[in-house]
Amino acid sequence: MAKRVAIIGGGSSGLCAIKACLQEGLEPVCFERSRDIGGLWRFEENPEDGRASIYRSVIINTSKEMMCFSDFPIPEDFPNYMHNSKIMEYFRMYAQHFDLLRHIRFRTSVDYIPYMDELACQLGVKPNLLTLFLTDPRLALEVAFGPCTPYQYRLRGPGAWAGAREAILTQQQRIIKPLQTRHVEERPSALAVPLIFKVVGAVAILAAVFAYF
Repeated sequence: MAKRVAIIGGGSSGLCAIKACLQEGLEPVCFERSRDIGGLWRFEENPEDGRASIYRSVIINTSKEMMCFSDFPIPEDFPNYMHNSKIMEYFRMYAQHFDLLRHIRFRTSVDYIPYMDELACQLGVKPNLLTLFLTDPRLALEVAFGPCTPYQYRLRGPGAWAGAREAILTQQQRIIKPLQTRHVEERPSALAVPLIFKVVGAVAILAAVFAYF
């Protein structure tokens, strides 16, 4: 029996998620609170309560070649920078081509979704910070205090990836590098961190680790 997967929203991401689940032999059920697909890209003269809407004249700010789904090119006769009505037409073509609509429950809202950590625990992919601090302190510090990243959920369990550690440790560097347009020599700081600050910092880290569990 195929595993059932809940997908929230029938916008562009939701449509892709449905198709990806079907490709993996899963049974997707998409919950869409409105009456139609398209999400933000569906213009409404009278916006629905709780749903953001674009304005009538919006067009995409990138070319159709960059925006299109990789496995379903936008028709050649569509303009390069499309009006939102053309985007909706394209989404409908995509949904029809891959038979996605039958997996969507329209006018069905979802009131609550568990936090990512709860889902990660259920899947067995939540990183064990205490173990990380004992075996790989540098990685543990980055997971606990660095930028939130989905790579941390690929350190263990289903979908574990050997490159997850390196991706986590180099994330900030990879973000900053394109922004560094000129070389600036670093000057060594004249102030050394007092020992008391190091001790307090270590205690704070341990407290955060135990609070995490």
